[in-house]
Parts: sequence; C-alpha cells; structure tokens
Amino acid sequence: LSINGALAEDSSDVATVEAALGFVKRNYYDQTFNNQDWPSLSRRYLSRVGQGESASSLTRELIASLGDRYSRVVDAATFEQLMAYDPLGVGIVLTRNENKEVFVSSAPFKDSSAAKAGLKQGDIVESVDGASFGQESLFAVMDRVAQADASEVRMVLRRGPA
Repeated sequence: LSINGALAEDSSDVATVEAALGFVKRNYYDQTFNNQDWPSLSRRYLSRVGQGESASSLTRELIASLGDRYSRVVDAATFEQLMAYDPLGVGIVLTRNENKEVFVSSAPFKDSSAAKAGLKQGDIVESVDGASFGQESLFAVMDRVAQADASEVRMVLRRGPA
C-alpha cells in the first residue's frame, strides 16, 4: 500500500485503512485472522484513523496483529520493485473479490500490455488462455500460463466497477 502521512481527517487516510481491511478480509488465508474478532477490529481501526492516527502506522499495526511473518505493508516504490516480476507478463495484479471472482486489483502498470489494451482496475477476468479460474488458485492459473511460455496471453474479461 502506498500511504501518505496526512491526518485522518483527509479522506484518503480513511480510504487507505478501509482498503487494507478489505484486502485482508478478502485475501488472508487464515479467516480467523489470528483468532481476532474481525468486525470489532475493523471498527477499532476505523475509529482510530478517524481520530487522526496515521494510516501508515495503523495499517502496519493491523498487518502485524495477524502474526504472519510473510505479510507486510510496503510503500509504492517497494511495491513497484516487487511487481517487476509480473507472473502473467501483461502488467496487472490479480486478486479475488468478495464474490470470489478474479479481478484486476489495481491500475495496470504504466505502458504495460494491459494498459495499452485498455484494462481497468475492477475488470473481472473470466479466463486466461482458455483456463477459467473456478476454485483454482490464482497461482495455479498463472503457473499454467507461465509454463506455456507463449508470446501472447489471451484473457476474457468483463468490465467491472471501477
């Protein structure tokens, strides 16, 4: 997450904490959230950001509360470096939404094939190279695409909410 240090009265801080809470809720493997009451935890963090606490420190604290040494919050520059390895090779990050559909979770990388093709954040990905996701993990589908080692990736998309 890219986090700005302004006071929480700035709606972007509240949006940042809401985005972090939503991302964890949708994607974190341990749906007990390290045995925490997620609705109560969410209300507490939103209250604290509303009182002016830094979105940056709150999101780091939230992720640390999961007790998972592999989960962390990174700034925009670090995220860009981490995403230099684009598993599909088209310049997008995929995740699942609350309906378990695979979607483009952030704007396509600048000048990427996805950006040039007009993909947008929120687009729903129905299939990649003819393989639908179904209950299969994102990694399984991306691995299958990577093993094909093709110069093109064919995606079936449905325009989603922005």
